[in-house]
Amino acid sequence: MSYTRRILIDSGSEATLISRRFANTLKAKMHKHHTNLSVGGEFPLESDMVVDLTLFCPRKYSTKEITIQAYVVDKVCKDLQGQDTSQIRRMDFIQGKQLADPLMGEPG
Repeated sequence: MSYTRRILIDSGSEATLISRRFANTLKAKMHKHHTNLSVGGEFPLESDMVVDLTLFCPRKYSTKEITIQAYVVDKVCKDLQGQDTSQIRRMDFIQGKQLADPLMGEPG
């Protein structure tokens, strides 16, 4: 089974997260593992499961696949749908920098 999704790989992150909904879509085998997480110290998350995933990279990269362990959470991030995120792109300190998600604010 193959799915194409936009993901963010952050080598400086302390944890990798996947939504329970997407883990179920993948029919990923979940293993019990309880942990409490927080995002920026203000968005508390609780996880009781982890999954092992293999991500396949486009051919232009030398590494063809990456295996990761991800904490299963009910919701990965705050829902920005319907909110105006255009002001973020206009902030002075962001100008000229590449965003981790260049399609931020666009459906997909």
